[in-house]
Amino acid sequence: MPNNPSDRESAAAPRAARPLSGKDAVKEAKRRHEAAVSALRGAGPAPLPLLPLEMIDRIDRYKPQGSGFGAGVWAQIGPLCRLLTRYYAPDSDAARVNVMWHLSRYLRWVARQPHRTDLTAPLRLDELDTPGLQERHRETADEPGATMDSRRSIVTRALLHAKGGRRPATTYERTTAVPHTGLEIGLLVKYAHQQSTPTGRRSMCFIVGLSAGSGLDAHDLSLVRRRHLRTRPTPNGGDVLTVLVVDTDGERLVVVADVMRSTVELAMEMHDQAGRGEDAFILGTPTGRDGVVQNYIEKARTADPRIRPPVSCRRMRNTWLLAALDARIPVPELLAAAGLKYATTLLRLMPYSTPLDKDYVNELFASMDLKWRRFP
Repeated sequence: MPNNPSDRESAAAPRAARPLSGKDAVKEAKRRHEAAVSALRGAGPAPLPLLPLEMIDRIDRYKPQGSGFGAGVWAQIGPLCRLLTRYYAPDSDAARVNVMWHLSRYLRWVARQPHRTDLTAPLRLDELDTPGLQERHRETADEPGATMDSRRSIVTRALLHAKGGRRPATTYERTTAVPHTGLEIGLLVKYAHQQSTPTGRRSMCFIVGLSAGSGLDAHDLSLVRRRHLRTRPTPNGGDVLTVLVVDTDGERLVVVADVMRSTVELAMEMHDQAGRGEDAFILGTPTGRDGVVQNYIEKARTADPRIRPPVSCRRMRNTWLLAALDARIPVPELLAAAGLKYATTLLRLMPYSTPLDKDYVNELFASMDLKWRRFP
């Protein structure tokens, strides 16, 4: 109890100026919960599940990290991200963070798609029903396959719950990223060289040169340091440019195709001139490694904003794999260079290749495990 006038004056201050506790805090939390439910309930055809108050508060306060999530972008996709997270109903805070991380990146991608009539308008739930949307996202987003599998599951579950248990239109079918033609690769190289900033030019030359020239995917690219790129002599007196890919599964040395060598060497020269050092990553900084390749692709710009071809490490990697198939590179050597355990991807690329002889096809199947050899 207050014992002096100043204490009594303080005690008489409005309750809004003091933190709530006890029963008042519970009442306020319930009021906020009911307000959130009533505000969001009309946004989808299914009723929102009731979540713990602390979980709702953390969902409301979430904001993704990264240069691609400015205030304008989050204002455009944030409400729908929070809504879908509520429908997903994560059962722990770690699950909430994971769900919102995947949803925010998927919604950011959807918000930029050309099928939208107004690219600046807030994203709506019904816009996620466009047929084939998740398949296109998987083909164009340069992130590891396991990451994309998780994202597909999270988005599908959230949409399924939002529709009251009805399966959404954006169901997933396994697709193969179609290899590029020679003309398309030439346009991508030109696009990389014509970036409007030195950082953009260096980064895009690394991405295009090493994906199309050495078969590196987005995960591989995020691990490459400047010291991993070296010129090595060949027995015939020449030399080749190589890249050492270091991962938890081990190391593999890959030769950069001659057609991409000048593009990669330009990026190496720009890296050295910028004083970034031998131990520096060729893309990004030591922190914030998640989605580093995709961030550079999304920020890529030329002097003419109308020139923006779709850049996909998966498609460029498959182009490199297809060229190796057409060249009849021995299967064990090709699998080692590509970092593959089995020839599943190579078999999916067979329809795009020149006719393969029987012995080479048998060599592909022989690399598969028993299940695949029995049921190709």
